[in-house]
Formats: sequence, C-alpha cells, structure tokens
Amino acid sequence: MRVLALMLVSLLLWAGEGPRIQIWEGVPTRVQTRREFFLRGSVQPAESTLRVNGRRKPLDPKGFFESLVMFKEGPNTLRLEAEGPAGRTELVLPIDVDSIPPSLALEAPLENLVTTQTRIHMKGRVDDPKARLLIAGKACAPGPDGAFEMDLEFGEGAQFLVILATEEAGNSGHATRTILVDR
Repeated sequence: MRVLALMLVSLLLWAGEGPRIQIWEGVPTRVQTRREFFLRGSVQPAESTLRVNGRRKPLDPKGFFESLVMFKEGPNTLRLEAEGPAGRTELVLPIDVDSIPPSLALEAPLENLVTTQTRIHMKGRVDDPKARLLIAGKACAPGPDGAFEMDLEFGEGAQFLVILATEEAGNSGHATRTILVDR
C-alpha cells in the first residue's frame, strides 16, 4: 500500500502498483472558503473499488466516479482509497475550510461625524492581524494585535468610507463610515 499526501489543483496519482486515481474536477486547494466539493474522476482498472472519506463510491463500467464531499469549518482531511487486483492506493489531502470573514471594529471616527477638519483619523481593530486592509482604497497594515490607524485627507462635503479586510482564504469583511466635512 502507498500513502501519499499532495496539494494540487488537478491530480493524477499512480505509483506503478495498485489502482490509478485521477481527479480532474473539484480538487480543493489547501485553504478553502467552501464547505462542499463535487469531485469527478476515474479509477483504473475499472474493476477497482473506491472509498471517499470512508464511504464506498460506485464506479461506472469505465471506472468514472462522482462524489459530493462535505467538510466542517476548520481542519479536515480528504481521503480517497482505491483497491484493485494489483493492490491498494490511498490519497490523503489536508483541507482547511475558512468561510468566516474577518471582523472589523472601528473606534474612530464616529458614524455620521460632522466636522470642519479635512484630516480624519481612522482607528480600529481587525480580528485577523494577517488580513490585508484597505481604508478608502489605501493599504494599511494592522499591528500584531490587529490594531490599525491611518489619517486621511478629505475635501468638503459628504464622505462615505469603506474599510475592507481580506484574509488568506479570500474572505472579506467590511465596515463603513459616513462623514460630513462642513467648513
């Protein structure tokens, strides 16, 4: 028996003994925002048996299969096991599901602030310090504790600010502020 751990976008696994497992649709990457995946692939020889996460999956006469796989939030494992006349092949893929966007808490400025000042101080915290922050379209790096600050210049009139935080998996959270600069 061969046990291999791989992280690929498309996958062909065959070590010269045991069945060949090929997945051509639905192979998840290491960090995912989705909790379900629809896998399509094949096992050769077609007389083999296939288990996906311990559940037997039928193969058609040519060895093709389809499988809906559900994961929970956090660390998971995708395991495909094929057994045929020449032996056994096992594929193990670690999958982290992260579907929760980062959370933002703004301390300043207050919502619906009316001011005569054109320089506005932004201050807040993001719950994921590795998140990429954009404040009114400008990059701002949070500190190790997620705290961030930035001064912005505005002209007179109503200003609608968007603060966007995007984390490693691609989930985005946002906060907004409306400010009126009245000189």
